[in-house]
Amino acid sequence: MLASIALAVFAIAVLVVALAAPADPGVLLWLAAPPATLIPVVLATRIARTTGFPRATRMFWAHLAVCSALAGIGSVLNAIDALGGPAPTQAMSPGTVAAYAGCVVALMSGMFRLPMGSSGAGDRLRIGLDAGTVLLAAAIFLWQFLPTGSPVLVGFTTVLMLVTVFAVAKVALAGHRYIDPVALRLFALGLLGGALIGTLQQFLGSRPDLNLGPVGVSIIMICATAAAEAQLRSCPVAAAGPARNRRPFSVLPYLAVVAVDGLLVVTCWPYPAGRAVVLAAVLLTAVVMWRQITAMRENTELVARLDHAATHDALTGLPNRALFTARMATALAERWPVSVALIDLDGFKAVNDTLGHGAGDVLLTTTAKRLTSCVRAGDTVARLGGDEFVVLMPGLDAQEAVEVAGRMVAALAVPVRAEGHDLPVRASIGIAGGDGAEVGEGELLRRADIAMYAAKHSGGSNVRHYTATMPETRIADLRTAGTVRQAQHAVQARESA
Repeated sequence: MLASIALAVFAIAVLVVALAAPADPGVLLWLAAPPATLIPVVLATRIARTTGFPRATRMFWAHLAVCSALAGIGSVLNAIDALGGPAPTQAMSPGTVAAYAGCVVALMSGMFRLPMGSSGAGDRLRIGLDAGTVLLAAAIFLWQFLPTGSPVLVGFTTVLMLVTVFAVAKVALAGHRYIDPVALRLFALGLLGGALIGTLQQFLGSRPDLNLGPVGVSIIMICATAAAEAQLRSCPVAAAGPARNRRPFSVLPYLAVVAVDGLLVVTCWPYPAGRAVVLAAVLLTAVVMWRQITAMRENTELVARLDHAATHDALTGLPNRALFTARMATALAERWPVSVALIDLDGFKAVNDTLGHGAGDVLLTTTAKRLTSCVRAGDTVARLGGDEFVVLMPGLDAQEAVEVAGRMVAALAVPVRAEGHDLPVRASIGIAGGDGAEVGEGELLRRADIAMYAAKHSGGSNVRHYTATMPETRIADLRTAGTVRQAQHAVQARESA
């Protein structure tokens, strides 16, 4: 970051000195741009090769590395265009235009290929229409206010501004599943700054020796470097979780409509005959938007309640088997190391039979809270059914998962007060690990199940990690032995009662 800022400050200082004195800055003005592009190339390539990030994240940053490299090539060619002739010029050769255009294409390609976190064709259509609304509003403003000048410069500035709008729309509409939201905002800020600097080039028409291109590139690269740093600091496990939008729907398209309506009022106000019609149209648009936002908010709340009921356990509030399976499949699809802990409560049936289902429910809800307190924010604790719980731990190896399971056993060991009794909680935990390249979700759960019954067979309240040497032929025997022990505990509990 310091190097990027220093290069931008150098370019701005050279420009200021040249503006203050009638001296040709020559090659000094162009020295900062190529190394400024090299820094985000290195950082973006590092992210693209970091296996801890999802594939979509790595692909996006690979596009950004190509984009920054093409920007560096374009700045070098632009310097040759400006200084290579008999006199300084602000014109760009076809090669320079092609390099800059390739830079924009690489950026657009990376953004278009970035998954939107949508749930279906209807959701994707909604996001596309919202983004189209924002882009159309931006195009109207550019057409109204962008100054005239060189067709190449005006065209490139227009495209750059539209890319900026697309980046902002991506932040507001697509969620933050794969790209750090701070990084996307920094991209938008950098592109906006570069586009605004490009519009100022027209005021240097009397100084063909001066070019704002190096300054614009350096400022964009500061934001690109900061975005890469933000992405590197982000936790890959958090990126694997469900998409987190800041609100159930975006107000950005509505703000775009309001902005265009304001432009319409300002443009038509000098014509008194049309004022009433314009104001009526704006008021009608506002009423329709208010009605639509209200309906969307109510629909969103209803869908959220239905979705929660379909994907969560009614008693404990934990994710159910369906949601757990979906999250595990997502983690394995990204080729991350994944550990799964399968937890079975020892003697739970005896509690239900002797003290009733109310005591059993207290035991289950308390177990759910204690298991949740032992894991990270990006992990998933789910209830598979009955007294079986499961924990998904992306990014943890076998040793780390065993340490987490140890904390679970310790947390569960504290007695639970239910129906006037202090009930000890004993749990058998089986752990299995792997990644999507070597094991699927069904096989991973099966291995955790084998390890769990091995822990139960060794006396219960124990943790066992799956190994290939565990005798799979004894799975049925282990299940039978566990059932017999539960029956024995139930008989003993009845006799003591």
